[in-house]
Amino acid sequence: MSGVSLAVCGDIQICIIARLVIMVMKSVLNKYHSEIALVIGNGVNLYGPARETNSWHDLLVKLAVKHLPSGLKSVPTCVALTEFYDVLELKTNKDKSGLSLQQEFCDLMGSWRYYEHHK
Repeated sequence: MSGVSLAVCGDIQICIIARLVIMVMKSVLNKYHSEIALVIGNGVNLYGPARETNSWHDLLVKLAVKHLPSGLKSVPTCVALTEFYDVLELKTNKDKSGLSLQQEFCDLMGSWRYYEHHK
């Protein structure tokens, strides 16, 4: 019996903590909304029409095709996208136009579309 009541108590404490965290996050976002960039990850871009226009995977493959000698068609499944970017950055020098990989990355993201669910 006591194990059950401890588990319930723990669940209640987790809920209270989660609610407090959400309240603090909402407060910070409301107060500093014009100064914050929130990078979420690719999940938000796998929803609805964004799936066709906004893909971290496709963006990285475009950069890899340009900068790596292999005929890469996909990021290996055992490699996280952030790890792949790190390896790509290590293997890449500025291109002939002087663009850094970071600038090329940002330029490619410039064509991404903003959808209602991104709000």
